[in-house]
Amino acid sequence: MTKIPFEKQYLIDPVERIKLDRAQRVGVSGDALLQAIEWSLGRRLDDSLREEVSKFSISADNRRGRPRSGNHLESFALGKMNARYPALLQKYEEDAKQRCSAAGSRVLARAEPTPSEVAYTEFLRDMPKDFSNISWQALRNKHSAWKSAITDSEDYDAEIDRRFPSSPDS
Repeated sequence: MTKIPFEKQYLIDPVERIKLDRAQRVGVSGDALLQAIEWSLGRRLDDSLREEVSKFSISADNRRGRPRSGNHLESFALGKMNARYPALLQKYEEDAKQRCSAAGSRVLARAEPTPSEVAYTEFLRDMPKDFSNISWQALRNKHSAWKSAITDSEDYDAEIDRRFPSSPDS
């Protein structure tokens, strides 16, 4: 009995497999196209037509040019988010204080989201193209790492002096 490699084993219909390959930017062979056509028709094609269809293929989508060296679009989006974050956080903190004072307690209920969580969740909702498939905790961590990596231009000279102290001239 011959063993079929795992990559060749299809558990989904051939049309869905082609859609999946195209979404992953993988090329589709003529044999896969032939299998999908015959599966959707429910019958075998003529031998001459089978031969012609198997010659066709859908090439993989290759992006032209050199891949980018860093994620500058994400950095730009984090910069926009960083500009709005303090005001948004303050707004949600005030809302939380008002709810606490109305309830007569000084502590937020554990089931209630924190102001930071609400703010990051709003960014995920407002900027879905910039931050897709990410949780609010992951966005918080990215934002924190981005802030610690960025040095303001105003503090640039002070940062250089701090990292590279001048040696006393003798």
